[in-house]
Amino acid sequence: MLKVVNSVLQRLLDALERQQEVIKTGLTCNTWNLLHLKEQKFSVDMSKLKELENVATEVELPSSDDDSVMIFEDVSFREAKLKELNSWKNNSVYEECTDTGQKCISTRWICSLKDTSEGTIHKARLVARGFEEFNRDDIPKDSPTCGTDSLRLVLAILAQRSWKTRTMDIKTAFLQGAEIERKIYVKPPMEAQCKDIIWKLRKCVYGLSDASLISVSKVDPAVFFWKNNKGSVEGVLTCHVDDFLWGGSKEFEEKVINSIRSTFCVGKEELEENGSFPYVGIELSKHENDLHLRQNTYQNSLKFIPIEKSRMGVKEELLTKEERELLQSKIGQILWIARQSRPDVIFDASNLASSLKKANVQTLNEANKIIKNLKSETVTLKFRKLGNDNAIRLVVFSDSSLGNLSDGGTQGGHFIVLVGENGIFSPITWQSKRIRRVARSTLAAETLAMADAIDSGIFIASLYTELMYGKADPTQLPITCLTDCHSLWDAIKSTKQVSEKRLRLEISSIRELIQMHQIVSVKWIETKHQLADCLTKKGASCHNLLRALQDGVLGNRCLDE
Repeated sequence: MLKVVNSVLQRLLDALERQQEVIKTGLTCNTWNLLHLKEQKFSVDMSKLKELENVATEVELPSSDDDSVMIFEDVSFREAKLKELNSWKNNSVYEECTDTGQKCISTRWICSLKDTSEGTIHKARLVARGFEEFNRDDIPKDSPTCGTDSLRLVLAILAQRSWKTRTMDIKTAFLQGAEIERKIYVKPPMEAQCKDIIWKLRKCVYGLSDASLISVSKVDPAVFFWKNNKGSVEGVLTCHVDDFLWGGSKEFEEKVINSIRSTFCVGKEELEENGSFPYVGIELSKHENDLHLRQNTYQNSLKFIPIEKSRMGVKEELLTKEERELLQSKIGQILWIARQSRPDVIFDASNLASSLKKANVQTLNEANKIIKNLKSETVTLKFRKLGNDNAIRLVVFSDSSLGNLSDGGTQGGHFIVLVGENGIFSPITWQSKRIRRVARSTLAAETLAMADAIDSGIFIASLYTELMYGKADPTQLPITCLTDCHSLWDAIKSTKQVSEKRLRLEISSIRELIQMHQIVSVKWIETKHQLADCLTKKGASCHNLLRALQDGVLGNRCLDE
């Protein structure tokens, strides 16, 4: 088998020796290389192996995370590159200057194959090497991205208003941004055939530190609503850099969306009536009056971390550099799913992330268990029509677990939903994180966890009322907090001060919020009805949470006044 691999690699080396000849002929062919590792052995499909007559400009190295076959196939990106160069020219991205020795940033091509409903397309993107620019630390680099809780709130509002959900992306958005003020010169690529000419950039391009920020400076980040002349909200829109999700009335589409379409070059648009469609890594679909969100495709694509048999018996042994890097990548993938669509694994994901510094072989096993859990459960978040607007309220489940972390720390968590008539609800946000302050008692842990939950709840209420009614006023959306800690419930109701003096401030703050009507009430519920219980401790059953998500209805025990 190694002889086969060596033969393939030798063919690549032979092709690289012909690099100068290829450059002279002006060919722009790349070698598409898929190199995978299966069961720790290379497998080469020789029937797919063609004579490498063109240069492999970039060769992917084998990854222990892949499980397919090594395939080499010549693919031409000539047309894709010419299309990209035309985009730069048509969007007035640069002006030509004579090369007189100006300090220039170099460029490179990023070529890829993208599978679409219409087949495989070739994509080429010209990218500036932004790291070569001077004074990069002084350049603002943040870009508008809609938060996960804000996105779910928008989906809940679209379902409540019965507005159709649509998405659009701004084609070559970076090239359609505002003009830049600083001077940046780049070297044109060979395909541009610009002898003794350099480009002075007029707009930010891919690769510059602030490209994503400047590309949307015309629209403001990151959640928007539009009111008509009567003051009624007629549409909402979220943006994730250059990906928009929106819904609203015909007037909103005519006056706002059509304006976006005429201002920018809009790429693909999706409509809920076309079935399931993706948006920033999630899958959205329409089912009668409900909007469904899931991540089945992404979570099923997760690969388990391979562990050598020789290391299975030494679970306390620290990880190698390569294993640690792979684990870090997996943690990022797991956290992404947990925060987007899987509250049932958020504690395990958070706990796994906190163990990275001292990760050992057992940590790899824990990561694989979470991946197995993700693959074994199909979880769908349902955003439902909740009935009369006046019946809608925010229910906040708050919980903690004292000293349950490996280093003696305390975990806090919450689960927040919009609830309408008959207990129908839409999930909005959840959290599981370490309580930063040292908690000396269960009362302290539960109080601090509730303070964080209330903070999130008031933010959600403010954003909800702004998007629904055009004005942020959390008192317009009743908030009910639920806890399974009887001592906290008693402390909030009582005028008697608790013995721990620092807690008096937190409890007094909760009482004040009730007096100000930003919170309607704090209620006690049994632990078996506490949906946030599995967000704070290892091994806690997620059955009630998963059942609630599946049914889209809260039980009467959570709603009794």
